[in-house]
Amino acid sequence: MKRIFFLLSIAVVFGFLTFKNYGFDILPVQLIYFYAVNQDNGVLLKWGTATEVNNYGFDVERAQDTPTAFIYIDFVPGSGNSNSPKHYSLLDTSAILGNHYFYRLKQINTDGTYEYSDTIEVNYVLNLERENSPVPETYSLFQNYPNPFNPSTKIKFQLPEPSDLKLLLFNSQGELIKELLVQYLDAGSYIFDFNAGTISSGVYFITFTSKNYTQTIKALLLK
Repeated sequence: MKRIFFLLSIAVVFGFLTFKNYGFDILPVQLIYFYAVNQDNGVLLKWGTATEVNNYGFDVERAQDTPTAFIYIDFVPGSGNSNSPKHYSLLDTSAILGNHYFYRLKQINTDGTYEYSDTIEVNYVLNLERENSPVPETYSLFQNYPNPFNPSTKIKFQLPEPSDLKLLLFNSQGELIKELLVQYLDAGSYIFDFNAGTISSGVYFITFTSKNYTQTIKALLLK
């Protein structure tokens, strides 16, 4: 029997979905969200299911830099059989600041069969501050300040809803220099403190991407 492990959009958490019968089996587990949140003591992983059938539990696996060579992190017991939403979490205390990680779930059934979720990625950084302000109405990326800068600058962006996002640094030739931030965040206004470190002087472009929104600003590093 072929089984498929769905990862549904975060936008439909607690929503209702209708599946037509096209001749395949309904899943033993329907995953409705899976995301990561950076904390002082590690990377907090959260996920939830809409329904579960014979769900033994989840192996949490992690890879570094590229989504290959996953290693086992920990096991979280499942709820067996359930027709109501269930919510799970795991704190990865072995994560090291500054590293780029990929996570996935290995959902294990009581008969020993298993399926993998889609992967999520996160940069484990803590140089991010959330402003105490009302939730914004639109996605936005603001000009970094100071600009020109050496070696640090602040980058402000806004999220009108909980979202996955990427903050990327490109050089003037369009080459990706660094993934500044890859993370899931709640709605709000944020300031990311970027230190250029050993990056050489020049013109750079900072691109902010979240859902269907993309915006780019120009930044000048002078050393």
